[in-house]
Amino acid sequence: MKVILHDLTKEEISGSIQSSKEELVILTKKEKEPHYCIGCFGCWIKNPGECVIKDGYEHMGEYVGNCEEFIIISKCIYGEFSPYVKTLIDRSISTCHPFFTKREGMMHHRLRYDNNPKLTVYCYSEGLTEEEKRTFTNRCKAMAIDLGTKVPFIHFINGKQALGGVRI
Repeated sequence: MKVILHDLTKEEISGSIQSSKEELVILTKKEKEPHYCIGCFGCWIKNPGECVIKDGYEHMGEYVGNCEEFIIISKCIYGEFSPYVKTLIDRSISTCHPFFTKREGMMHHRLRYDNNPKLTVYCYSEGLTEEEKRTFTNRCKAMAIDLGTKVPFIHFINGKQALGGVRI
């Protein structure tokens, strides 16, 4: 299963993503914005693996933890994901346990799922500086370690229009 998290409109995504017939979970903006993670640890203690905020995005940890490939399409804003994408990445904290382990020589949370999804990121923006690209790349590498994945595939795309040829 592939999970696609993006910040595009329905029109933009239908014109941009051409997919094979594999099972897809596409996480797109609903009528209302997602709730921010409130750091209550309910996804670790009350309902392990599931967020306690019931706004349609409560299964982020399950989706990311059980997928073969996690694909993110996001506008780059000062070297970081767009607010919508960042909010849902934060809401996927239930991919791990509250306990710590050492990975890549650093302390990280122990993974909840016995899965190492491939991480592919499409970063679009016009006129990204080298510093923004470096910051974004470092952010993706850190997220890959958190997910138990070693090497993220990062594609920088100049402008939203250039997404038209992306095949997922």
